[in-house]
Amino acid sequence: MITRRSFLGGSVGALALGGGLPSVLERALAAQAAQEPKKPGRVLVVLQLTGGNDGLNTVVPFEDDAYWKARPTIAPEKKDLRKITETIALHPSLKKSEAAFAEGRLVVVQGVGYPGPNRSHFHSMDVWHTADPELRTTRAGWLGRAIDATPAARGNALFAFHVGDEAPRALLSQTQRATSFSSLQDYAIQADRNAPNDRAKIEAAFEAMTTADDSDRGAVGLVRRTAAQAVASAKELKSVLGKAATSAVYPGSGLAQQLRLAAQVIGAELPARIVSLQMGGFDLHANAKGGQANLLTTIDDALAAFRDDLAQRKRESDVIVIAFSEFGRRVAENGSAGTDHGAAGPMLVYGDAVKGGLVGEHPSLTALDEGDLKHSIDFRRVYATLLAGWLELDAAAALGGAFEELPLLKA
Repeated sequence: MITRRSFLGGSVGALALGGGLPSVLERALAAQAAQEPKKPGRVLVVLQLTGGNDGLNTVVPFEDDAYWKARPTIAPEKKDLRKITETIALHPSLKKSEAAFAEGRLVVVQGVGYPGPNRSHFHSMDVWHTADPELRTTRAGWLGRAIDATPAARGNALFAFHVGDEAPRALLSQTQRATSFSSLQDYAIQADRNAPNDRAKIEAAFEAMTTADDSDRGAVGLVRRTAAQAVASAKELKSVLGKAATSAVYPGSGLAQQLRLAAQVIGAELPARIVSLQMGGFDLHANAKGGQANLLTTIDDALAAFRDDLAQRKRESDVIVIAFSEFGRRVAENGSAGTDHGAAGPMLVYGDAVKGGLVGEHPSLTALDEGDLKHSIDFRRVYATLLAGWLELDAAAALGGAFEELPLLKA
């Protein structure tokens, strides 16, 4: 991964971005810019809810008696539920998501999962990241394979990036390293104060590192391309700092600050197409009622602020956000007022370009698979829809085959 710690934190000598770039890098940046689209494109934001979000308390079949019998302690108060149909409601914490649903800006995809579900966090997350329930693939992730199949992504370190310390497996690519950063200020080449200020040597070193073409597939070529992409993306991201801020008011949560940063990059009209985010804390085996309420409030408020920010930047129609978790929870609550690892659950898809509403049927609460909800929609159908229908990328190459698309997007 290209991170500030692993590459940019002082490992490239005494060059500071503010002092300009060697001519070889200026040429590399110009060549990259010539290959990039001149207008901002569509963006997919992928939000991972780590730990196994309780989908049954997120999207509630409130008219089903089996729901209330299975969850006498942890079910939200019925009077507080946010009803979106005559039988389905959102959790009380999802007030702004309820408004988004009413305005046609939220799709709730019900009963999402994969064949042969696994209750291990690591195994199941690997399935979602590789888009392969049997984990037969190489280390590359589903988004990484989409990058590999997209010529416009080559040499563009900001085509897909992660806001955080380390990019997830989904972004792992065979052809380039995924960019990750936690702040714009920190993503820069740091000057080594102890190194001599020998400009010629610095330029020669960078030229040696970055002189590579697509025919150079060896380790040295990969290092050179990684170095060139790191420097190019650092310069581009530095330009974002000078952009005018909007008046959008973000909460103080970590997720909100990640989304604020994503909005800055998107608003700067950089060639970003895929943004990855993570939020943890969803493995609630005990005292789940209050814990999940707080987590869902964090998501609800952060996504609403993000949409407001995008609207002020006139980019609200260009961005779709999907929220997923590695699995849902078991139907029955446990003895600790929590829930244990389950299987199927909902996916939430936000955006002004989505065709709002419910997709799929809510899983039965009585016809279970060893206490778990049965999935009716393969998660790869959601991926395929967004890759092909939204980003116009090669979904089959990314997913290892063709999957029927879902009615998630406006015509």
